[in-house]
This record gives sequence, structure tokens and C-alpha cells, in this order.
Amino acid sequence: MAPMTILQRQETSLEDIIDSCLADSTKERYESGLRQLIKWIHLTGGTDLLKDDGMIDLRVFQYIHFVQFIVWVYQNTPVKVETMSGYRAALRWYYKREDVAMPVEYSTKLKTKFTGMHRLTATDEQTLTLKESGKRPLGFSMYEALCQESLKTSDSGFVHLYLVISWNLMARSKSTETIHIKRTIGHQRVFAAGDQFVGRVVAALPLNSADFAELPPYFDSTDNPVVTSAVRCMFPVLFKTGSLIGVLKLGLASIVHHADYLRTALPANHPVLHTAIFRDNAMMSSLKVFVRTTSATLKPTGLPPYVEIYRQLHTQQLTLATITSEVVAGVRNLLDEKELATGTVTSAYIDKLFSSIMERLARGTSAPEVTVVHHQHPRHQHMLYSWGGRQHKLPESFAFPNVDTATAWALWWLGKDSEIPFRTIDPHDLDTKKQRRILSEWRFFMHILWEYYVEIKGTDAPIDSTEEAVVEAFECAVHALDPVIEKTPNQRQRRFGQLMVVTVARIIREKIGAKTKRAYSKRTRS
Repeated sequence: MAPMTILQRQETSLEDIIDSCLADSTKERYESGLRQLIKWIHLTGGTDLLKDDGMIDLRVFQYIHFVQFIVWVYQNTPVKVETMSGYRAALRWYYKREDVAMPVEYSTKLKTKFTGMHRLTATDEQTLTLKESGKRPLGFSMYEALCQESLKTSDSGFVHLYLVISWNLMARSKSTETIHIKRTIGHQRVFAAGDQFVGRVVAALPLNSADFAELPPYFDSTDNPVVTSAVRCMFPVLFKTGSLIGVLKLGLASIVHHADYLRTALPANHPVLHTAIFRDNAMMSSLKVFVRTTSATLKPTGLPPYVEIYRQLHTQQLTLATITSEVVAGVRNLLDEKELATGTVTSAYIDKLFSSIMERLARGTSAPEVTVVHHQHPRHQHMLYSWGGRQHKLPESFAFPNVDTATAWALWWLGKDSEIPFRTIDPHDLDTKKQRRILSEWRFFMHILWEYYVEIKGTDAPIDSTEEAVVEAFECAVHALDPVIEKTPNQRQRRFGQLMVVTVARIIREKIGAKTKRAYSKRTRS
């Protein structure tokens, strides 16, 4: 045996031998439990239970003291019962290390008390109250605050990287600690691809399909005047911010692409169904021509590797589906050529011959001059509805939509589909008192805008029945609200075009005040 080994054994004490029976992690937990017990002794003033070195004096410390400690922990801390049982194990280890026999009550009576605490805890967890035990989830607001603070630290972004990786991967801290940079190279970048992948999942794209790689709808031309005009009609206020036009075009393309679904899924009085493209079918039809969902230059992002395999399989499936018709057409052409070689004229040969003659005649004839005819905006024909014993311009189920001021201005002058322009609605065309009160608020609001528009333009001529003319008039009339609604109670600038009509009318009435000033008097009941 080596001399060094003999020397090490000679320096080993009985305490070292006992300590070596436990793993370092277990020993740390036991020492932590003893520290909690010693802390409780100091809090309760029982320092006579401690030795001069601050450790527990097992000659004075009795079973009843440990029971009092357990009850105090249960009443004053959120510690689980399993953790309290660990305190007993730590004390057993301490008895063994001090070479003192542990009283039998720790194995008999204490077991009954832990069983009772388990029963009480289980009863609490079956109630509908918030669970106080265990780890609480990290809210997004707290996570956002932590990320902001991590950017201020001078650690080259290590803490920020740690937080972002843990959040995007929904990983425990231990899992994030073992991530290697080389594992992310050539696959997905954690920062961007993680958010891109989650975005596709939130958009309800099928995970196990080639459609997961579908591109978002977009317009094939960025400077199309039809698209630009539609964006201005749909977003008259946001259109003034040039940096948002690209985002607005993508949003409009998505609405146009899903227009049929929105009509069936949303209720009839939903604000989206009263916007410009749903009011004007011609505008909707012209926009659908320019919407695309595939591109040779745009590439989808945030795709796991297996989705590319799905795409290739989908392409092969489409190719196999078209092979049958191509093979049949090729065989038919071969048979026709063989028949012509033998002097037999087939119907396919006659069709091909006449087609070529017509093409030559068409190329030889000069094209006639095309006269551009400017069609007037189509006028809608509106129906009359019979209910309540008389004729009405609106159905009995009509209800004013809860829309912003820009959309309300357009509905006031243009209406929608089979609905008349809202400025022509009479109170008797509405079924309930609530709708009549809303009509009164609309008239009050529109009267303020119209008076300002007439004052600025110097004419009271009606506005043309086109989306472009209505939007242009609203851009002028909306400034009537500048002196009335400048800022919110929190001193933030209001966006007039995004406020609801009833809300604006209420704020205006509060600013202007009632026409008559009368003191409030309690109504007398007879």
C-alpha cells in the first residue's frame, strides 16, 4: 500500500467516516435543515438549547421542542410537509453524528403528526383557492421587467440571453444551462426562429402538414394604385403615417384573402364587416386579383426541418397526379401522328388545322381602337321591409354597429350593401328605444362634423357617393374635434378616427355641457 494512502487513513476521524456515508448534496440539505431549526431556536428565545459553538445541544433538546418547531413552520411558512419530513431526517443524521441515541418518539408519535398535516394539506388543495405552495409561474410583465434590467448589466448580454432562451424554449434553468451554442448552428436561431415558429402555431397552421410552410397573403405589387387607394379607404387615419403603409398593405391582403370566412364567422353587425372593402363589392373583387400566397422570391421562416420533407412529398404528390393526363395526351398524339402517316384524317388534326388558320387571320387583322368608358359609381337599390304594421327602410333586426368615427362617417354617407345610408334613417325605422337613442347620438356627432366641413369648404353640396370622396371629406371634418377632445385624462393624445361614435358624443356633451342649467330635484312618487 502506498505511503500516501496510509497517511490519509491515519488522518481520518470517526466524524469523517460517518459523513462519508452521505452524498455531498444530501449533506448540504441536512445542514440547511439544521440551520432552519437553529434559526427557530433563536427566534423563540430558547438559546439554552444550544451549545457554546452554536449547534444544538442534544442533551437539552427534547422531542417536544422539535414538535413545537414543526407546528410553527406549518403555521407561519409555505413549506411543504415533505420538506418538514426532511427536517426530521436531518435531525436523525445529527443524532448519529453526535453519537447520541435518538428517542423513539421521532419514529412513532411524530409519524402520526405528519399524517395529519398531509391530510390537512390535501383538503386545502381540493378547494378552489389559489395554491400557495410550490413554485409560482413567471408572468410576462415580470419577465419583461427582468429582460429590461438584464440589458443594463455589464455582462456582455449573458443574463439577457439566459432569460430569452429559457422563455422561448419553455425550459427549466437546468436545461438552459446545458445548451451548447454548436447545437443551434445550422438549425434555428433561438431569438428569431423561436418567435416565428410560435407565430405560425398561433395562426393555427397545421403542424404535421406542408401547409405549415404557407406564406402570409400579400399583394403582388407594392405600388399598385388600386391597393394604395383601398388602404387609404380602410385605414384613413393610420394611412397618414408613411412608415405603417407596408404593414397596412399586409393586413389588408390578409383580410381580403379571408373575406369569405369572415362573412360567415363574424356576426352581421361586427365592425369589420362595415369597413370599406365589405361595403364596396367592386373594390373587394379588384383586390382579390392581386392577392398571392406563393412566391419564388419570398421564403417562409420559422420552419422545423421536417416541414421541408412534407413540402417535397406534397410536390411529388401533385406531380404524380398530373402524370396520368400527360401520359394519355402523349399516347393520343402518337396515335394521331401514325394515322396521318397512313393517310387517315382525324378530328384532332382538323381542329388543330382550323386553330392555326384562325390565329394567322387574327394576327393579320389590325386591332380596333379601344375607347375608354368611365362608368359612374353604381347606385344601390334598397328594399322596403314590412313589420309592425307599416313599411320601413330597415329590417326589424337592424342594430347600429359599434364602429370608429371614420367607419361611421362612411356608413352615414354610403351605407352598406342593402342598407340605406345612415343619414336617411328615420326613428320609426328602428325597432327599439335603444337604437333610437343611438341614432340621436349619431346625428348629434355627424351634425358637428358636417357644420365644420361646410365652414371650411364654403359649400353645403352633398359629398360624392364614392369611398375616396368620403375619406377625403372625413380628413377635413374630423378636425372639428380638435378643440373638444385633445387629450385623455392621462394626458395622452387621442386618435379621433379610432374612437367609437357613442364615446365621442358622450365626451363632447361633457365638454360642452347641457343647453339648460337646472338643479337636480328628486322625483316625487304618488
